[in-house]
Amino acid sequence: MAVKTASLPVPGAVLPDRSVARLAAWLAPALLALVARLANGPLTVDDAFITFRYADNLRLGHGLVYNPGEAVLGTTTPLYAALLALIPAPPGSLPSLAPWLNATLDAAACVLLVWLGLRLSGQVWVGALAATGYALAPMSIAFSAGGMETPLFVLLVLSSLGCWLAGRRGPALGCAALATLTRPEGGLVATLLLLDALRLRRHLPWRLALLYAVLLAPWTLYAWLVYGSPLPHSMAAKAVTYQVDPGINLAALAFSAGLPGFSVLPLAEVAGSVVPWLVGCAVALIALYGFARQAGRLALCRAPRAWPLLLFAPIYALAYSLAGLRGVRLFHWYLTPLVPFYLLYLAVGLAAVAARLRLEPPRLAAAAFALVVVWDVAALGLSRGWLERPFYPVGLDLTREAVYGAIGAELRSRLAPDDVVAAPEIGALGYASQARILDTVGLVSPGVSGYYPLPREQLVADNAVPPQLIQDRQPRYVVALDQFVRRSLLPSPWFRRHYDLVRREPARVWMSDAVLLFRRNDQP
Repeated sequence: MAVKTASLPVPGAVLPDRSVARLAAWLAPALLALVARLANGPLTVDDAFITFRYADNLRLGHGLVYNPGEAVLGTTTPLYAALLALIPAPPGSLPSLAPWLNATLDAAACVLLVWLGLRLSGQVWVGALAATGYALAPMSIAFSAGGMETPLFVLLVLSSLGCWLAGRRGPALGCAALATLTRPEGGLVATLLLLDALRLRRHLPWRLALLYAVLLAPWTLYAWLVYGSPLPHSMAAKAVTYQVDPGINLAALAFSAGLPGFSVLPLAEVAGSVVPWLVGCAVALIALYGFARQAGRLALCRAPRAWPLLLFAPIYALAYSLAGLRGVRLFHWYLTPLVPFYLLYLAVGLAAVAARLRLEPPRLAAAAFALVVVWDVAALGLSRGWLERPFYPVGLDLTREAVYGAIGAELRSRLAPDDVVAAPEIGALGYASQARILDTVGLVSPGVSGYYPLPREQLVADNAVPPQLIQDRQPRYVVALDQFVRRSLLPSPWFRRHYDLVRREPARVWMSDAVLLFRRNDQP
């Protein structure tokens, strides 16, 4: 039985409407994305400083390393680090410049979302709705202004899937290769594209596979020669260091898109109220309806190359669900790439509901835009002072970055060339101090993973500092939130005998009250 497709858009068709409304639908979300990400200034999160230090060392001729002379691949985003290194700016300026780069990338992603929504539904407002939601999505704003690689990864994934949908197979695999160099999860995009090519052509797509391999070959060869492996050392370190309750991971993943503002950041603030959870579930059902009905029909009948676009987010979420069950910590920026796809499914679902109920698209579009804007604003800091912190995501706390930065700047003025600073969180501290860092988690320091896992009785939370590591390496300074040393390092008689507490900086973060600075006491 033939499937009726008269109401569906023809792939590749362009709707010749040059009205002001259509122009606004294409450009307004991109402009909103720029404003929302730049209004607060830099909101640099701790992990971004690690990439900044890799980029600065690369520009200064030390190579893609964290500590000069130590060839350890502790960043999972070599392409983003290399891109930052190309910015013609003095060392130390990346925290101010990265948000501008990221805001531009997110603006481009918004334009691409408008195009994808148009291709899937034939109605430009569908794409504009998804793009507006992404422009105001708190998790996207937080980690774009925070200096993370997420905007580059999202743009490359959307570009790859969009090129495939348009029949541009070579550029699609090229963008997939670049996405893989930005985040390892980019390999999922390439896998979906190659499987879809196999499904369509009924034979192995060896030319596309060869193109993907050739594009990755230079970096793979370089990483093997310099680091001994193309896989980031930080991935192996995190696998043995973090001991996370799988239930926490799955809750964060399940509600990463459905919470108010499509964000896990305000999780603690809404935990006591059932309303946001119910509304989130209702929105999730609409998004699921859009995925299963309208977008699914398009993939089956008029847009056969849409399967990778439809399947990327579910498989991405499934992969992280399995990782979460194993106790791998799911950081917020790992979940952010799900947001644009969730919004796209939601917008397509609303279009499907409108068609089924015979609602007028203009009125539905206006109501949907109002819902998404109010939804996102609820998770932004607008209600707490527009002039002070516009577009500031609720739940984003940069207290530890500020304290680590201040301590790092103080250490920089007193460190000797051979002094080593040990710390379980090395972003802001390492960037501000420019010290040789002993990463007690092992992300950038070799030989540390053997000290993990620690006994449960030594843990208050992840990142607890191993006492034996400090005794073996004897760094000049140790810097940590008190929760990371409370049960492991502080009870050690050897540590109390050889290290003095020289500074206690208040910092009410997680289960900590302060950042502690210790100095070895066997030198003047």
